[in-house]
Amino acid sequence: MPTMFIQKRRKLQWKKRKKFWCSIILSGGGILFALLALMKIPAFINSIRASMVYEYYPITYSISALLFIIGSILISISLFMKRRDIIACIGLAIITLNSIISFLNPNNFFSKLFILIYIAGYVLILLFALSQFTNYLVQFKETSKKFWFVPIICIGIVSLIDVIGAIFIGRGGTVLLQRVVEVGAVVLTIIWIVFPDGIPSKEATFSYNTKTSYDGVEYTMSALPGEAYCSMVKHVLLLLFTFGIWYLIWIYKVTGYLNAVKDEEPREPATKLLLCMFIPFYVLYWTYKSAQRIDKLAKQKGLSADSATLCLIMAIFLPIIAPILMQDKMNNIITAKKESAVHQQGEVNIGAASELKNYKELLDSGVITQEEFEEKKKQLLSL
Repeated sequence: MPTMFIQKRRKLQWKKRKKFWCSIILSGGGILFALLALMKIPAFINSIRASMVYEYYPITYSISALLFIIGSILISISLFMKRRDIIACIGLAIITLNSIISFLNPNNFFSKLFILIYIAGYVLILLFALSQFTNYLVQFKETSKKFWFVPIICIGIVSLIDVIGAIFIGRGGTVLLQRVVEVGAVVLTIIWIVFPDGIPSKEATFSYNTKTSYDGVEYTMSALPGEAYCSMVKHVLLLLFTFGIWYLIWIYKVTGYLNAVKDEEPREPATKLLLCMFIPFYVLYWTYKSAQRIDKLAKQKGLSADSATLCLIMAIFLPIIAPILMQDKMNNIITAKKESAVHQQGEVNIGAASELKNYKELLDSGVITQEEFEEKKKQLLSL
């Protein structure tokens, strides 16, 4: 009964947190898209003036800026009003059209390439919204939940390249602010679109505990889910070549996976991701606490469990090393879990066979009856 009471209380706390962070996501996304619209107004005014002064100045620059402002306002309204309908889709479609017009403007090859990646990001968000908010493209609902992070990667990469380019011409600060606001708005909006409750979590993230029994006694053992395994080559390459986007995705996933640890307070993945993104040095705290949870799981599997301090030091001085060490440890835990399960099953089978042999000897010596032997035999075979 106490365990059931604790579980119910934790689930109630979980639901309250979900409701709170859902409101944060909606209001935060609405504010950020409203800021984007305001930031774009000076560019729109300047492009209008330039087109009036210079005869050959492309009018498409003004049209593109106006479309972005209108699209951002529509998305902001949808978020503030919690309207999961066609209005948000129209806003996203207008921003996508703005990107296509930008692609048609005079640009060099590399600029067009990055604009194409940017367009792909917003097209995917639009498809996600259509599948979730309308009766169109409903077949993509589950796909959007699996690949919700892809648009973030696309827009994040383009934003990073844009900031680097702006630094060389002395506009790094302004462009950095705009791009940070845009990426933040995109992250919050995708979470709101893809996950109806506003926070991408599952009840299963409460714990990945497995139960077993022996001699009538039930034991609970913490276990990482199989999907927590990630090839180290893939993990390292993604860390190196996604400009930090994969690291953020990995933080979100690992936070959920580590809710498997017994007797630890469950953590909301979206909450921790946002804190790591926007609170200075919070990622160091997250790394240390997550590594402690990994160590706890490793200790249960009989593996070395002393990586938390090392991961913290690496996070401070060589940030890329910490997630590599943590993922490698999780891979070892999952591998050890599989080997342990096979080993335990073998021990149970051998033990049952040995015990059955002992009962047969008792039957042959007349200590127990045939009925008693058959009853024990059924128990052992079912085990």
